Amino acid sequence: MIVVLTCPRPAGADYLGGTVEDVDSSATEKRKVIVADAPSFDLPPGWEGRGWSASLVTKPAAARPRENKWAFWHALELALAVGEDLLFFEDDVRASPRAVLYAETLPVPADCAVVSLYAPWGDATHMPGIWRMHASNFSFCQALKIPARTVRALVDARAEMEASPQGGSDEMVREIGERRDWLVGFHLPGLFQHVGAESAVMGAREALGTGRSSRAWAADIDAFRFRSGRDYYR
Repeated sequence: MIVVLTCPRPAGADYLGGTVEDVDSSATEKRKVIVADAPSFDLPPGWEGRGWSASLVTKPAAARPRENKWAFWHALELALAVGEDLLFFEDDVRASPRAVLYAETLPVPADCAVVSLYAPWGDATHMPGIWRMHASNFSFCQALKIPARTVRALVDARAEMEASPQGGSDEMVREIGERRDWLVGFHLPGLFQHVGAESAVMGAREALGTGRSSRAWAADIDAFRFRSGRDYYR
């Protein structure tokens, strides 16, 4: 299953169309859902014909407006219901050529809970492959492949998510993963770039290049070039 998470943004900060365009450019997966962290959402004309559907998130009344952990868990529950791996994207990423098709075929290594297809650290000098990091250091849910086993584990940990004062999806993966001593994988080079200067969670504009834009993105490289080295262990 493919899920793209979106939410209301200020005028001039709409990136969803570009993200969907890049997903559709190579995806073969038939289940494609826009999870809208909003009271209403209408698919633009033509998206249903390309296989997209929309699903709205219901938050508890006490939840802060910018908390996106509820929407992330909604996406996990959709994937659990159909028993599939989850390709999860936030609505402000752009992809390398054939990155989504590559991600569909990418096996998550047995020692990794998730693989991030967005590289928040490193640069083009790193050896290609999946680099491991302890979940206690995890950040950024821009583009993830979450295997069905981890989908279930996170859904089963919903009570921990609800009890946490943290509101971010990455913060919850970090908390829950740290308790379970998980490793997370980061695909280098990155196959997705974060293009949103408007932070939906932080509520502020941030200049790209201040930690929210990857220096390790393979912008124009066909993702299938990296098949041979993608399980390199660091």
